[in-house]
Amino acid sequence: EESTAGIRHYDVQLVDFMAAKQKHVVRGVWTSELYNQIDMMEFMIVLLSFFEEIRYGVLTAEKLLNMRRSGGFALEAECFGDNMGVYEAAAADHIKLPTEKGTLFHLQFLRECIDSGIVTYWNWCHTRDMLADGMTTGSCDRVVLHLAMQGSLSLKFQILSFQGEATRKRLKT
Repeated sequence: EESTAGIRHYDVQLVDFMAAKQKHVVRGVWTSELYNQIDMMEFMIVLLSFFEEIRYGVLTAEKLLNMRRSGGFALEAECFGDNMGVYEAAAADHIKLPTEKGTLFHLQFLRECIDSGIVTYWNWCHTRDMLADGMTTGSCDRVVLHLAMQGSLSLKFQILSFQGEATRKRLKT
């Protein structure tokens, strides 16, 4: 696990934006945040597949399914969330049974995406750096939103980053 304080800068391209009510009825904030991360992850896999076909041409469903199972997408993907509990649960050495038992498989899916290399970095960032919250609630400084639309995103607060097994192996070679 890597901790970075200070500014981290990204060149970004906003591709899509969704603002919708959550489809799941849950008892707590942790579960709500976990489900939001899962929804993001599922959509990200579709986008990665889309960009894979733009780069390499039409791919078979079998090829895309294998990439979904074991990683190997050409484009690296970083995921950000501001819920420390979800971050810690997904980055733990051993996944523990959550209080809401039915969320175990969702947490395992999240970790599988990290370990397989579909997600290059799993990041926790401070709520004040969460651009997505500002886009849906309007609580983010509009200057930050305008800069992101122009392709620039700077995070000013501490970030925790976790890499899965596949990413660690790839970076060693």
